[in-house]
Amino acid sequence: LNTLAFFFFSRSKMNLNFRKTDSMIIQSNSLLELIEKDLNFFSMTLKEWYSKHFPELISILPNNYLFAIAVKFIGNKKKINIKKSKELSILMMGQKEGKIILEASRTSIGSNLSLYDISLIQNLSSKIILMLDFKNRLSLYLNKKLKLIVPNLVTLLGENICAKLISRAGSLKNLVKFPSSTIQLLGAEKSLFQALKKKTKTPKYGLLFNSLFIAQANFKNKGKISRFLANKCSLAAKIDYFSLFSTNLYGKKLKDQLKTILEFWKSSDMGEI
Repeated sequence: LNTLAFFFFSRSKMNLNFRKTDSMIIQSNSLLELIEKDLNFFSMTLKEWYSKHFPELISILPNNYLFAIAVKFIGNKKKINIKKSKELSILMMGQKEGKIILEASRTSIGSNLSLYDISLIQNLSSKIILMLDFKNRLSLYLNKKLKLIVPNLVTLLGENICAKLISRAGSLKNLVKFPSSTIQLLGAEKSLFQALKKKTKTPKYGLLFNSLFIAQANFKNKGKISRFLANKCSLAAKIDYFSLFSTNLYGKKLKDQLKTILEFWKSSDMGEI
């Protein structure tokens, strides 16, 4: 009986609520950042390798995803013909790209590669395509999780900044405990400590700098709008954490207040802080 009582006591103390589980947001955001770094490295490597064989393709298809698809489909540039260019146009969802690639392959200055080199490059392009598809699915999953767990905060900030803010804080519970001044400087801790050490001006924003509200504000008003935005973020996080049902109504109201303040500051010269 004692063991059973301890079990139920421990279970109640854990207080697991899967609707409010923010650990998946933190892990998904960390995985997304890691995938983006790997994708940039793999895409750069693919372009460097394949440019030795077909350098003109980089200027035709600057997009990494389309470039990887084209490399996977083309392989050896000498095998490109009219039929293959039409099929490539269907893959690229445009008729111009296929014709341009066909003409560029005929006058290409690239060197020849062995079959083993081509197969290795095509394998790398396949990995990039799979990673990009997984990244898109993971982004959709993260957006759904954010809209379910923190609907008001994500309405106010957007998916990317909201996920980074929760990850930087460690959890939604920690973010709720933080004052608005801490939220304002999340992501700028290194600059803050350097400023305190050297006794210079402290930073006015951290991760919130990427917000559309700060981007739209005048340079002299960015500090004021970041402070106001941090206050609203603190309020939205508390509403999301303690609310019993999921709604983004408060986030929309807070966003409207920010827009009103931003328009007011744009129309009037209030000076610097």
